[in-house]
Amino acid sequence: MERRLPPELIDCIVDHLFNDIPTLTSIRFTNRTFNLSCRRYIFRTVNLDTPRRYALKSQIEKFEQLLASSPSIVSFIKELTLCLADHMFNDHSSPELNDAISHLLRQLTQIAVFDFGSEPVTQWKDWPSAIRSAIKIPLSSPCLTSVGIFGLQGVATSLFDACPTLEHLTLVAVTFEDDRSNAMQYRPCLRSLHLISSDPDPLPRGLPVDLTRLQQLRIVYRSSGFLDGAWFWKEFLEPVSKTLETLDFSQLGMYMIFRSRVLILLTIFCRHRHCESGRF
Repeated sequence: MERRLPPELIDCIVDHLFNDIPTLTSIRFTNRTFNLSCRRYIFRTVNLDTPRRYALKSQIEKFEQLLASSPSIVSFIKELTLCLADHMFNDHSSPELNDAISHLLRQLTQIAVFDFGSEPVTQWKDWPSAIRSAIKIPLSSPCLTSVGIFGLQGVATSLFDACPTLEHLTLVAVTFEDDRSNAMQYRPCLRSLHLISSDPDPLPRGLPVDLTRLQQLRIVYRSSGFLDGAWFWKEFLEPVSKTLETLDFSQLGMYMIFRSRVLILLTIFCRHRHCESGRF
């Protein structure tokens, strides 16, 4: 008589192998139960990195074909990273690539973690309009708890109007531009805020979030001059004076400033993610 492992034991095995994607990919074909359990981790993380632009469009198309054939996979995708590079903003950029990225973004409605930005620093208004519009979809996910933005100047504050469950925010070299018509628009109530600035300029002002229940505040800076500014105490410390449990100031060494990628990796490592990133 054939012996079958109970589903609970299979889940324990797969949970132990959560960051070993090659092994999970192999054992998923053992039986249907293994397949269902492994897919939770195999398709958990999507990384869209446009420096690989020549291969990215075909990879996105193949991934969309997979989603079309197995729509349930979309529900397994919980972590998304979008990194745009210089070629997306010049005359030689591919409209087809922009459309492919935006179409994929519009399908990811159950994201829990969403990181997006560019390398090097770019202006939000210069991003392709199709992608700027599509980014609002994962940001509106009812499961969204964590957002990271890196290398973006003039980010529209209205992006945060549809993030009711957002709790953790990380900003790396980011500034905001208020495009809200009504100052009383909804502001997500954060539990933790992580700010990283590699420039001597002050930290971002006008954060489109509510800090009155903040428990953790971490600031990594290059110059400590902003600590003397009254605006800093009013914008960051006064709102959190009654709820803050952890306050951490760290100064960047020069060796950490030469590339924004170092800061991005620092952000991701400090987040203590459950799964390692995979690429499609």
